Amino acid sequence: MVLEHQKQHNKKIRRARIRKKAVQISKRVAMIILTICIASAAVTMSVEAYRVRFFNMIIETSRHFSSVTMEENFQVDYLSELPEEWSNYYYPTILPEGYKFICAVKINDSKYMTFSDEIGNEIRFFQGNISSYLQLDSENAKKIEVEINGKKGIVFDKDGVRIVSWHNNERIFYIQGNVDKSTLVEMAESVEKK
Repeated sequence: MVLEHQKQHNKKIRRARIRKKAVQISKRVAMIILTICIASAAVTMSVEAYRVRFFNMIIETSRHFSSVTMEENFQVDYLSELPEEWSNYYYPTILPEGYKFICAVKINDSKYMTFSDEIGNEIRFFQGNISSYLQLDSENAKKIEVEINGKKGIVFDKDGVRIVSWHNNERIFYIQGNVDKSTLVEMAESVEKK
């Protein structure tokens, strides 16, 4: 009985030592992982090339290529209607047939353009600093990854309204409307700098 008790006591001591060693090792591992995370974040956020790759890696889950065709387009003739004080901005050079420029608004460094057709359907074009924070309604939306001029983009499709969002390393953009995905992608690919 004494020997049995001694064995159990020795087992408890061994388990306590193993637990203590495991806690020490896990603390060291946690510190190493934390150091790596902090160093990675510092490098990623301080070097633009790494930052872009990092964000592209987060967005990229698989490759999708879209074939975009549009039968009837017209070239842009609305630039003269944009506010004179605007400079260094982007604009879509292709609009779906029947859509015309309605208004333009600048809020801080963000610029908004609205286009409408004869029956009141609207397409909205947004551009902001690459660090702009966008809140796009993606709840219960179908998400489709696309490529816009060599950059990753995302199309959200919800209740007949589609939003395409992308960046070009200088600005972040989105186009929203109740037109088909290929039309939005073609508009996005037509965006040029003034």
